[in-house]
Amino acid sequence: MTGRGRILGYVRVSSLDQNTARQLEGIESNITFEEKVSGKNMERPQLQALMQTAHIGDTVVIHSMDRLARNLIDLKTIVSGLVAKGAEVKFIKENLTFSGKSDHYSELMLIQPVRISISTKSSLSPWWNLQIWQTNAKRR
Repeated sequence: MTGRGRILGYVRVSSLDQNTARQLEGIESNITFEEKVSGKNMERPQLQALMQTAHIGDTVVIHSMDRLARNLIDLKTIVSGLVAKGAEVKFIKENLTFSGKSDHYSELMLIQPVRISISTKSSLSPWWNLQIWQTNAKRR
């Protein structure tokens, strides 16, 4: 199988008791990769299977950026790896698509939601808010 034109879904929750059903609700996929593990790193079996399965012409659909990665470096690495293989990556919640075509707006948007997500959801939140406050205070 060449992999052309398939829809590959990826869903992830952090714990076994959480439900993945709503993440790609209403979106049909040829293959769905589902994990119930932390997204703290890229060492996830179903993520690795997705990375190996995706090929030219495939579209990888993910509910939101924070389902794919919990930090900007991992997010950029994963998205870049999929795009380098010729796949398109679509994030439903952020309404963003990455396809390897030069799109500076999408590149900028890749940074902003992750920065906000990390600042509001992680243990770095108080530190991050202090950094923002100090930066804004210096500008005044």
